[in-house]
Amino acid sequence: MEDYEPMKVLGEGSYGKVYLMKHKQTRELVCTKVIKLKNMPKKEQEACRSEVELLKRMIHPNIVGYMDSFLYKNCLCIIMEFCDAGDLGERVTKATQQNPVALFPETKIMTWFVQIALGLHFMHKNRVLHRDIKTQNIFILSSGRVVLGDLGISKVMGGTTDFASTQIGTPYYMSPEIFQNKPYNHKSDVWALGIVLYELATLKHAFDAQCITSLSSKIIKGKYPPVDAGYSNNFKGLVKDLLAISPGARPDVEQILCKAFMKKHIQNFVTDIHDTAAGKSKTVRRRLRHTLIPLPAPAEVTDASPLPPPLRPCRPRCRSRCPRSCPASGSATSWAAPPRSRRRRPTASPRRRRAAAVAARAALTAKTRRRR
Repeated sequence: MEDYEPMKVLGEGSYGKVYLMKHKQTRELVCTKVIKLKNMPKKEQEACRSEVELLKRMIHPNIVGYMDSFLYKNCLCIIMEFCDAGDLGERVTKATQQNPVALFPETKIMTWFVQIALGLHFMHKNRVLHRDIKTQNIFILSSGRVVLGDLGISKVMGGTTDFASTQIGTPYYMSPEIFQNKPYNHKSDVWALGIVLYELATLKHAFDAQCITSLSSKIIKGKYPPVDAGYSNNFKGLVKDLLAISPGARPDVEQILCKAFMKKHIQNFVTDIHDTAAGKSKTVRRRLRHTLIPLPAPAEVTDASPLPPPLRPCRPRCRSRCPRSCPASGSATSWAAPPRSRRRRPTASPRRRRAAAVAARAALTAKTRRRR
């Protein structure tokens, strides 16, 4: 902790605070969550350890970056990357205050949505539920990249078909099955993703009420005001699919990302993240290589690259004599192994040849005598 200089308090909870700090040597700004372990119940302490282990595994450009963790004066300190451009909740609030009628353009919403979906897809592939997806937990970096944060109540599932049963989350974003006290799985995260998409499009909650009873009734019925007609049919259809009442009717995040109209937005993000990381350190490159996004290789061959040297000619019998790496033997490799050189047997001297012939005749004579 001596390596960091506190700047200001970003947030405060029942068991600790979140600070903005600066590294004294590198001058890099970081977000530090300081959790007091002294009077914390064992269950909560175990949840904190689980969060640290989870952050270590969740290496993805659209999940908040874990940097370090340690104990300091009976406190657990978790160092994470600082999201210096706020969160989506602040963007929605600011847009509502400035002009409630002026909505976000569809292109901007889809740019955000694709990145949220990619981060959530990575979590689901590793059998982890977020369980608290909301605009306040989706952060923005100065580069424009969007990251999922606050994994403190995420749950690791034993298998892809497992269900959880604990009621955790923010009421506005909770799915119908949670309000009905039914077991839930990753489809509840998909529901929350749909609520976020609806909120970005309308600057309002899809379901709103004065009390939790009325809110649960509206969510279970699944009726919400329609999205503005200015958005495309693909966009409105996506909102409808994500907010299906039945979990089985909702698509997986992978199915969402495979939709045809999503490909353009995904490709734009992949290109941007590659250009940003191309000139950075090897550590950044290694982090991005762990993602599910197919980043191009650093030394990728393009049309402007120089051509490789010409192949060496092979012999007519190359197919049977050259290894599999030779193009003539049907392999896709772009080089041919040199042909094998035939080694000639050494020629014996005349004296040795005569001695060998005498020995052979003597052996034949001895064999004939034994038969008689």
